[in-house]
Amino acid sequence: DDASTDGTRKIIQEKLKNGVILLNRNKWRVTDCSNSENMGMPENTKRILRILRESNAEYGCILEGDDYWISPFWLKKHLKYMEEDPQISMANNYLLFYYQKENIYAVRGYPPEIQEAQYITGSMQAADNWTGNFSSNFYRISSLQRIPSDFLDQPYVDDWFINLLLTQQGKVVQIKEPLSVYRIHAESVWNGKKKVVKCEENTISQRIRYMHEH
Repeated sequence: DDASTDGTRKIIQEKLKNGVILLNRNKWRVTDCSNSENMGMPENTKRILRILRESNAEYGCILEGDDYWISPFWLKKHLKYMEEDPQISMANNYLLFYYQKENIYAVRGYPPEIQEAQYITGSMQAADNWTGNFSSNFYRISSLQRIPSDFLDQPYVDDWFINLLLTQQGKVVQIKEPLSVYRIHAESVWNGKKKVVKCEENTISQRIRYMHEH
């Protein structure tokens, strides 16, 4: 929780309190990594990625605040591929867009070469972010750890470039099924704050130079 004012942390604490028997039964461990001050999306994203890289978990994923999974088997479906092939660095699923103002759902359009490909290659990901946002991705932590640590010192770190680096660490499998929703609304960072994004996105050239160096 990035010091939000919407009561997210309190709601989660109540859910955990009410589900303590289930947590104990399944031997689940919950760690609160909330920020004491609002860091903003770029720095908060870097912190989340560092937490994943430094964990002793085998797998990791990020569910962003604007998004949600629409399958109760989301984790199981991604884990299946990772367990079957240790060469897979990450798995991702098709995205379902939700346009909140119009109350419309639409599956993201994927060109034939992406639809027919079992794996997303580096050249595919460089051309466009076909792996989608963080909420549609499931990572092998050891692959995430092999990304050069100084990449997280770049001024702007996002799913497109993280996943581009992951294509260099192993195979990136794509589940041809919309399992998560990317919510688009007026207050979202990418769609609602055009002036801010335009200012931040001029750092893309810095990231491209970084890619060439590696």
